[in-house]
Amino acid sequence: MPPRSVSLCAAAVLAGLAFRQDPSSDLELTVTEGTNIAAIASPDRKSIAIDLQGGLWILQLGGGEAKKITPDAVEARQPTWAPDSRSIAFQGYDDNAWHIYRIGVDGTGLTALTDGLFDDREPDWSRDGARIVFASDRYGGIYSAWTVDVASRAVAQVSTYEARMPCWARSDHEIIFQGANPRDAKKTLAWWIARPGGPVRPALADARSPDAQAPPTCGSGRAHGLEAAIASSGESDVFPFLPQWISPTELLYTADGHVKRRAGLNGKPTVVPFRAGLKVRPPIYPRRHRDLQPGHRQPALGIVELGEECAVHADAALVCRIHVVAP
Repeated sequence: MPPRSVSLCAAAVLAGLAFRQDPSSDLELTVTEGTNIAAIASPDRKSIAIDLQGGLWILQLGGGEAKKITPDAVEARQPTWAPDSRSIAFQGYDDNAWHIYRIGVDGTGLTALTDGLFDDREPDWSRDGARIVFASDRYGGIYSAWTVDVASRAVAQVSTYEARMPCWARSDHEIIFQGANPRDAKKTLAWWIARPGGPVRPALADARSPDAQAPPTCGSGRAHGLEAAIASSGESDVFPFLPQWISPTELLYTADGHVKRRAGLNGKPTVVPFRAGLKVRPPIYPRRHRDLQPGHRQPALGIVELGEECAVHADAALVCRIHVVAP
């Protein structure tokens, strides 16, 4: 029997496998949507990397067939491009923790850049290609910004501030992140700019910085604070990842199961279509026969409640009077 082709969204793939017939045959699934997918355009603006069904995929900027570049054994999320558009870094799950990996766009050269017991997430590659900033709970279990040297794999903490979605500023010398001042008892979230090993200052209060704008924009084009603005414009389900300016006037982001583009915050969104082919071998579930109409007495496992028409006899038999009503 030839493999069957099924079109469905990514969120429904795993849910349907237990109900497939003929599990000895592989299923060919075509995925055109996803749940909580992240997307980022390459620096040369020719390709888009997305995370889908636990892997990294690459498609052209205008959409089309997506090619998976990570092996099935690696769960990969939140890609970021190297400045030469030839490699991608991502957070990969192994040894019960998330670590930072890199891989070539052709699927070769998979390398772990961090390791250990801690979670390392949300990588962003510097424009000089030498360092990657990421969020990690290496400092007292609180996520803060760290960097890893791509060549030596040496890691260093940027600051002790709580950090979400850290990214390199346009200057490539400072890091932008959303988080809270550890000395603030209210843990108020704000945007901050920090130089590795240097002081931390509010991103929106320093008029001298080219990154002091509302909202702060990363060197890759990603921008903090735009998710809420896009959602307020009518998008029903904007995924929680940084939208990216792919030109001075156009945004790339993910929402409602799709990769999308729009002209600024007020433009009409258009879907970037993709098709990702998956081959799945469903597991074989042993069938268990259950006799729903036994012809002999069954051991009682317990009594929840006795109705008015039921009684327990001396021989421990449960007898109920049944009324049959003729149609």
